[in-house]
Amino acid sequence: MNSYLAMCKGIYTVLIELGYLTEEHDVFRSIEQLKYQKKKPKVIKASELKKLVKTLDKRYYTDLRLLTGIYVMLESYGRIGEILALTEDDVDFDRGIITFNETKNNLYRSVPVSKETMKLMSELLEINRKSFPRNHNRFFLTNTGRLLKYGSLKKALLTSAQRAGVKQHVTFHYFRHTAATNFIRQGGSIKTLQYYLWYVNRILDSFYRSFLYTPLA
Repeated sequence: MNSYLAMCKGIYTVLIELGYLTEEHDVFRSIEQLKYQKKKPKVIKASELKKLVKTLDKRYYTDLRLLTGIYVMLESYGRIGEILALTEDDVDFDRGIITFNETKNNLYRSVPVSKETMKLMSELLEINRKSFPRNHNRFFLTNTGRLLKYGSLKKALLTSAQRAGVKQHVTFHYFRHTAATNFIRQGGSIKTLQYYLWYVNRILDSFYRSFLYTPLA
């Protein structure tokens, strides 16, 4: 894109120098070059992800909560803040759809997820209903029923990763990148991915397609 922009700017410069146009007709003068992502998106290796998920035991509330969060992140492409804000009203269990209403750009989006993820969310919600009536419609709560904050879930993630022997540094945003790259690897369209991630820039294609031939094991 930037190469075409540079070419057009060059053409207009020549036309102005030859007297065919004046500077006020230079429509490209105020257009800046597009910014590109210079580094590849960081993803979680499949082997490391398996170790992390395997070590989580659903019989324990904190493990079920983290496991549910991981599944939701990997299948909904949601940002961690969006996921923590989810309520029962945002989830259509019959159709398997999560709708994010508390988004970065204030525009809602709906994303389909698997039955397994729906089941985990249902199990977590049922526990919250029985144990924490005050926030019975929320998914991600503390052990005392308060709204779970980013820092607390991050600590739980790092603790579980260390317990599982995960050597790779892991962040919540890595799950988002991992979900996106897996989607492209499986033949998903960039246009659909743009909606799921709610990216509107045109560098998304090269940003995630760079992983098409990069091993994730």
